[in-house]
Amino acid sequence: MDGIQWMVWIEGAAALLGVTSVWLMKKERISCYPVGSLSLIASVWLCHQNRLYAHMGANIYYFVVGVYGWYHWARRTKGQQPRIRYTHKWERWTGFGVFCVTFGLLYYVLLRTDSDVVLWDAMTTAMYAVGMWWAARKCVENWWMWSIGDLIAVPLYASKGLWFFAIQYVIFLIIAVAGLRSWKKKAALAAQEK
Repeated sequence: MDGIQWMVWIEGAAALLGVTSVWLMKKERISCYPVGSLSLIASVWLCHQNRLYAHMGANIYYFVVGVYGWYHWARRTKGQQPRIRYTHKWERWTGFGVFCVTFGLLYYVLLRTDSDVVLWDAMTTAMYAVGMWWAARKCVENWWMWSIGDLIAVPLYASKGLWFFAIQYVIFLIIAVAGLRSWKKKAALAAQEK
């Protein structure tokens, strides 16, 4: 019983930190990265405990890309931080390639584990891999990847009894829709200022 209570506390803290991190990203605050890192550490452990291996691996990937995003958002070119924008053609094709390769590899690997949600775990993880990279590059389209993945993740986590995470992904979906609207406006303003 103590172990279950401990897991619920970790799940609640990870969910709260995760929501805070995504809200900070929507607001274009660089503090989204350190806050998100704390959530990711807890999430890796929880995913391992619940046999969500692709999500566990994804959280490790998010941590690494988060370090890149933190660096990218902090760097200045000509005295300015990078601006929110739409993906370039090469970023779209690269994103598509990353999705296909990540999905294919994860699906293949997960078939050889005791996972009982192979398709959905691989699909959402591949979407989030692209979304995280595009977010680090400040591309508007990242919010589309998060939104679609969140729609799938809510029932996935609920099916595992991870209710804090299921609720967290409902909140993520709401923030993603708001983030998409906000970043579209900021991208339009940035394009006008060029």
